[in-house]
Amino acid sequence: MKNCLLQTSDMNIEFYIPSKQVKEPLVAAVRDAILNIHKQHPTISKAGVSFQQRKKIVTTEKTCEIRFFVSGKMNIISGSSDTFDKAVRKAIEKLDDAIAVYFRAHPETSETVLAPAEV
Repeated sequence: MKNCLLQTSDMNIEFYIPSKQVKEPLVAAVRDAILNIHKQHPTISKAGVSFQQRKKIVTTEKTCEIRFFVSGKMNIISGSSDTFDKAVRKAIEKLDDAIAVYFRAHPETSETVLAPAEV
């Protein structure tokens, strides 16, 4: 497994990637979606992204799990499918929804409006 850390002045994103199983454009899509959301909600200061592969009886399920931290609280979402590309799209869609729900429930943590992330 390959680990990498992306740091900006006010945001950290840690990636856990199975060696050679996830293409760079998918990693970049998740990174860009998280950074876009961070620009809209600066209280999100840390995220972790994990790509996993689970063998099932007939197929292999691929998962993209995203953990994001707002005001010290960790939130976890994931998307699963038969390809990492589909799993990433599902995870980013769920991330948009989860963040919108979080900031509606905790309006004191953000003053911005969430626009959907692009993949």
